[in-house]
Amino acid sequence: MTGEVDCNEFDSAISTLMPVFKSNIISENTDIIHAHHLTYPPIATIGKFNKTELPPIILNIHGSDILSGIKDSKHLKYIKRSCQIADVLVCPSKQLLSDLKKVCSPDLWKNKTTIIPLAVANEMLEYGKRHKEYINKAKFTVLYSGRLTKNKGVHLIIRALSELPKNIILKIAGDGQENKNLKK
Repeated sequence: MTGEVDCNEFDSAISTLMPVFKSNIISENTDIIHAHHLTYPPIATIGKFNKTELPPIILNIHGSDILSGIKDSKHLKYIKRSCQIADVLVCPSKQLLSDLKKVCSPDLWKNKTTIIPLAVANEMLEYGKRHKEYINKAKFTVLYSGRLTKNKGVHLIIRALSELPKNIILKIAGDGQENKNLKK
């Protein structure tokens, strides 16, 4: 379940989680909470507690969080509360931080945001034996899986691959507002 679900279902999930979280987070003296998504029911549930009852909270922000907040005022309320209770907000890109700034006032994100890009394991990037095995393949396939929106930068992947050897093939699994533009 994501923050993009029906609000009644979302509220029901929060009601179900409240007693579980009270006994497992508050009563058990949890040391730290690290969660993904600002509008996912578990973090929205944590937001119902008083900040002083909670351990430090690290939240990873996803683009769908911001889109949910733009589309629905109830989800925007959850985004703001999640930012308020978080001790650290982790964005995977400057673009996502910029998007967060558009929906939340500085007092909710300033001095507690950091950008940690999503990454590929170092060994995939090293120019060693393993790398040569990939380069020498007759066909090397790269898969992009995700939303096709401008801020995801799929157009940059396409442009970069056009400058590489022709044995590198890009497959795209996803849909979104940029679908038609990317097919050109």
